Amino acid sequence: MVAESIQASSPERAAGDPGRAGHDRLKTGRQAGVVGVVVNLALGITKLLAGLAIDSLAVIADGVNNLSDSFSSLITLFSFEWAGRPADREHPFGHGRVEYVAALTLAFMVSAVGLQFVKSSVLRILNPVRLPFVPWALALMLGSMFIKAGLGVYYKVMDSHVQSGTLKAAALDSFSDVAVTGCVALSLLLPRFTSLPLDGYIGLAVALLILYSGIQIIQGTLTPLLGATPDPRLVRGIRGTILAHPPIQGVHDLIVHSYGPGNRFVSAHAEVPADLSATELHETIDHVERELEETFRISVVLHMDPVNPDSAELNAAREELVGILHGFPAVVSMHDLRVVGRGDHKKVLFDVVLAGSSRLSGAAREKLTQDIDREMKKRHPYYTTMITVDREMTEE
Repeated sequence: MVAESIQASSPERAAGDPGRAGHDRLKTGRQAGVVGVVVNLALGITKLLAGLAIDSLAVIADGVNNLSDSFSSLITLFSFEWAGRPADREHPFGHGRVEYVAALTLAFMVSAVGLQFVKSSVLRILNPVRLPFVPWALALMLGSMFIKAGLGVYYKVMDSHVQSGTLKAAALDSFSDVAVTGCVALSLLLPRFTSLPLDGYIGLAVALLILYSGIQIIQGTLTPLLGATPDPRLVRGIRGTILAHPPIQGVHDLIVHSYGPGNRFVSAHAEVPADLSATELHETIDHVERELEETFRISVVLHMDPVNPDSAELNAAREELVGILHGFPAVVSMHDLRVVGRGDHKKVLFDVVLAGSSRLSGAAREKLTQDIDREMKKRHPYYTTMITVDREMTEE
């Protein structure tokens, strides 16, 4: 068993009717989930009974591994069902995050099972039991390998239709189980030629793999719950679509909020000329929002930031600030530059964006703004800066 990462659907352009695509995705998810539950449950129960019959800890652990796979398939089925439910009054952003909560619960269960089998396997190594050669048990393991390989191919075919990270992981899981079951088969065959307690050692290897899978699922589930960096392809696609519509001149503060696979909300600031009418700009923004929603199946809110590119004073201030900010490696960009006031005593307002990898404390951020202000005052002693520090929310 390997960790099943839970990912959103592909950010590429969606073809066809979104409603129809959503129905097909739900249908595919249901079918794949039911098949996974039935196959893994049957294999798990059969191996569990066989392992108990011949007193093989490795076979029992492999059976429990398949049973945990059946629970993972239930999660797949459960997630597709809940993802298809519309938002309601209690859950205005949909129900997609239920998948993460359910997967987290499963991960703790899997980890507990892995720990128990680690203990049992160590005891078996310390107190080895000579296992008889049982041809039918070996045949069962070999047959299981072919079934899991077929299940992996099935998941890959289903994934080619809907581009689901969960189905990709399920396919990888099935193929890895072929190797695990092959090791268990060796534990049944090799005792004919050696007295080593292979049952305990191979049972320990399977147990550690189960434990590792549980930990990986926990890590993969906590990441989207806490807020993960969005797919760079999606970010580039959104940014490119916005900038492809004049008179929009720039985009900043682009944030992607995820409420489960295929359930994302995007907010961004679009820089527009200050001399155009609000009615004309609003029509452009509405058009861009609709195109983004149809292309990427996301909900979008764009905020208009008026800019005046013809202001000589503003352009001069921008050039000076760009030169100043080159001396601060943590700063990757600047936006929302404004110069307000009259005479020499003016305020320069702007935002600086820190690299996503920068981990500056509150005190360090305050020092950063003070250092930038000091450099600005070297050129304009009567200017007062008002700096907002943003973190880069996306990876370019």
